[in-house]
Parts: sequence; C-alpha cells; structure tokens
Amino acid sequence: SAGSGGSWGGEEERFWQPLSPSLKSPSRMFEVSRAPSRAGPVNGLSASKSALLAEEAEALLVQLTKTVAELKERREESQHIHDLLVVRAEKAAQRVIELEDHVSELDADYASTESELNFLRLQLRALEVQGLDYVQFNDDEELTQSIINWKQQWADVEQRTKARRRKVKTEPSTGTPTPTPTPKIGSERGLGLA
Repeated sequence: SAGSGGSWGGEEERFWQPLSPSLKSPSRMFEVSRAPSRAGPVNGLSASKSALLAEEAEALLVQLTKTVAELKERREESQHIHDLLVVRAEKAAQRVIELEDHVSELDADYASTESELNFLRLQLRALEVQGLDYVQFNDDEELTQSIINWKQQWADVEQRTKARRRKVKTEPSTGTPTPTPTPKIGSERGLGLA
C-alpha cells in the first residue's frame, strides 16, 4: 500500500508539472521571434510585383474616385429632374382643379340657359294659344314663318345637345368640348324681332 501511495504521489507530481520544456514559463508562450528583417520578398512577392500591385491599386482608386464623382453628378441630375417633375405634377393638379371648377360653372350656365329656353318655349306656346283668338295662324305669314323657324332651330339645338351628351358619356377620354350652338334670334330666319 505504501508503494502504491508512492506511485500515486509520483503521478500527482507529474500531473502538476509542465507538459513540455517549452511551456515552463508563461512569458515564453508569447515571445515573438526577433529575427532580423530582410529586404527580400514579403509573402513570396518580389519588389517588382509589389510595385505593380501598388500601381494597379492606385489606378483602381483613381477609377473608383471618378466613378463615385459621376454617380454623385447623376444623383444630383436625377434629383433635379425629380424636383421638376414634382413641380409640374403640382401645376397639372392645380390646372385640373381649375378646369373642373370651370366645367362646373359651364354646366351651371348650360342648365340655366336650358331652363330659360324651356321657359321661352312655353311662353311662345302660350302666345300662340292666346293669339289664335285675335289672329288666325295663317293670316300673318311672316309671324308664322318666324315661329316655324324658331321651332326648327330649337329642335336642331336640342338634337345636337343630346348627341353631344351621348358622345361625352361614351367617350370620356376626349377633352375637346364642342361649342354650344345658340338659335339666331333676330336674324333673317329668326323671330323677326330685329
């Protein structure tokens, strides 16, 4: 048992000893070789290859600098174009609003004019009915012809208006409005009031 204790003690001493002679001191683990520097090739590159690599790196740097400058210039141009497009879009939106207001005004004017023309037509019909008591329909040829002309012009205006409204409903993309024709009152074919 004493011999076995002695052998156990020897193993314990070996366990706590350094594994190799090179690791006896911790400061030795981090020692850097102090070999004298040579002017020879670094990492297997000769001086000419190193110079060539340096020249290529400088050329690449110049090219990259030029490319970056061009990209900055392009970015400024793109930003300028974007700003112009934003301004144009805002102006176009403002113009659309103005045109919509103008169209609303024209629609209101048209409705008012159509209402007034309907009223005039009713007045004319009332005059015709009231005038039959005093003047026969065929007695005054000029008055009769003026009334017939006015009715024909009114029918033409109504027909063109209805056709234009149908066209606008079927083709909303066309933005060229046609002028509204008005009957010629006081002309040669009118009511003879001139």
